[in-house]
Amino acid sequence: MTSPAALAPFDAAVLRRDGEGVRLIGSACQACDATYFPARATCASCGTATTATDLPEAGVVYAVTTSAWPIAGLTPPVTVVQVDLAAGLRVQAVSVAPLVIGERARVVPITVPAADGEQLGYAFAAEVGPDA
Repeated sequence: MTSPAALAPFDAAVLRRDGEGVRLIGSACQACDATYFPARATCASCGTATTATDLPEAGVVYAVTTSAWPIAGLTPPVTVVQVDLAAGLRVQAVSVAPLVIGERARVVPITVPAADGEQLGYAFAAEVGPDA
């Protein structure tokens, strides 16, 4: 499996490289402060045009479940989590390590299979460090 650092993102509208990591790209409404992922051109709340924005790198785990089916090329069982990254913004992805509800998690790069090889994707992992 290729290192995520050497791969192109599976969708440049959804994520971008950020040093050794990745950043999710969403959109924000300047009129009502709503935030979206994936990005959308118009705010679903007020109809105002949105602008692209980098989403927070970490948030709080809201839900955890386990799938017996392969997801994103991972061998089952696969843990799927929902993480609150910003007020009103909950993002779902696979988890590369066990997480529990209420724990802080951060976005991390992963390698995902694609029809023409492998691409850069994202997952969640426990946030570590002095601010965790």
